[in-house]
Amino acid sequence: MGRGMESVYEVTEFESNKKYGFKSKSSLIESYTLYTLERVKYGTRISALVQIEPGDTGTSSELAMEKTIKKQYRENLALLKEILETGPAGKLIDDVSIVPGRSA
Repeated sequence: MGRGMESVYEVTEFESNKKYGFKSKSSLIESYTLYTLERVKYGTRISALVQIEPGDTGTSSELAMEKTIKKQYRENLALLKEILETGPAGKLIDDVSIVPGRSA
């Protein structure tokens, strides 16, 4: 914890504008993540399911790891929300599509 970690992920599920799932392929921490998207009255609801197997991380504090991972997900989802809601030059985007293989 407190250091960067690079991982390779495999996309396991994809349905345009509905869901996106992936699992870690090379990491000390095995994980599976599934994002589901649901159109609601004034936007899109994003739900995240995350399953993590810590493996041998060299830390004895699972609570500290859990807090760090939750903080990282909150920050990442807040950034994703900002990106999805704001287009070029800060303009609101009416419809957002997820396109595999593209990055922001």
